[in-house]
Amino acid sequence: MSVSRPNLRRAGIAQLRTQAPVRSTNVLGDPLLAAVLVGMVPFGLLMVGSASFVDAITTHGGQAWYYAQRQLVGCVFGAGIFAFGLRTPYRIWHRSALGLMLVVLGLLALVLVLPITITQVNGARSWFRFGTFSFQPAELAKFAIIVYFARWLSRRAGQVADAGAGLVPYALMMGIMCGLVMLQPDLGTTTVLVLIGGIMYIAAGARLLHIALALVISSTAFWAMVRLAPYRADRIAAWLDPFSHYDGAGYQPVHALSALARGGIFGVGLGQSREKFLWLPQAHTDTILAIIGEEFGFLGTLAVILCFAIIAWRGIRIALRAPDSFGRLLAVGITAWLVGQAIINMSVVVGLIPFTGLTLPFISYGSSSIMTCLLAGGVLLNIARASDSPHASADTRSE
Repeated sequence: MSVSRPNLRRAGIAQLRTQAPVRSTNVLGDPLLAAVLVGMVPFGLLMVGSASFVDAITTHGGQAWYYAQRQLVGCVFGAGIFAFGLRTPYRIWHRSALGLMLVVLGLLALVLVLPITITQVNGARSWFRFGTFSFQPAELAKFAIIVYFARWLSRRAGQVADAGAGLVPYALMMGIMCGLVMLQPDLGTTTVLVLIGGIMYIAAGARLLHIALALVISSTAFWAMVRLAPYRADRIAAWLDPFSHYDGAGYQPVHALSALARGGIFGVGLGQSREKFLWLPQAHTDTILAIIGEEFGFLGTLAVILCFAIIAWRGIRIALRAPDSFGRLLAVGITAWLVGQAIINMSVVVGLIPFTGLTLPFISYGSSSIMTCLLAGGVLLNIARASDSPHASADTRSE
């Protein structure tokens, strides 16, 4: 029985279509997560402008939008970086992990010795200055350590539970990075790095005994750092009883709580905050959540919390569905960073823990922060895109 040539041609085309790799039609990977990440950026820019204009007028020659303009520049560059992270296959970071880590370690060392750094509160040397703009290597360090540890742990999946091959070298690498950050000094970023590393190590299959040992070592190191710096001890005392230390370290916590209390349920309205009139220090950075609570009330604060809850939910979902172990650990690290830092910042503002100097991701002022957060968000969405691909393997172990 003969088969006509048109039928053969149609059968061949159909076979090619079934064999051809099909890419995910979901360009954003996770539309809900993408909407939250993208939506928080203009809201943060709006709040930076509202929270900072009084400070900008008094400290920058009447330029009311000094901080807002610089944040806008960071958002514009961040949009391009976000697109790069979204469009670039996340496996590229596997190949560049070591180089990125070495570059960041070099920058963290240079920022301590070069005269082009900016000295801020408590003598911290954390920024490279380029004209009127600055760059903070510690922000990039958060992303670099996630990429490097995701590669390192995925290549040693069977050795993580071994102390000699897993815990000890992992702790040494963590110690080098954290040590350079602490020399600035920056306890807040160090805390985030330890949190990221700890959660990634647990996700990779660490033993319970090793986790307990790491907690003991971290707690001891934290206690030592507090004892060596009197201002940190003052912050803890002010946290325990801020009103008794109002003239010192309790001043900022008291005014943060005052802003939240004044906002009530619905807030006093955008731009109507009283605490930002030089009462609340760092109103556009560390304590911007207090201004949100004052101007938008409890409901506005709850909306911010909900946004980070969505990031946690979708980030965990992406990690569970990642095509390989590297992607899974990368998603875990990024989620731990963004959500963990947000929880610490919000806990500080409401008085649950002492002040750390950490900002609120995507919302607080800081060009370095907004750009690295958007890069991380783009990479997380790219992992989601890869997970949606019909040809994504259960675990491609080509590491």
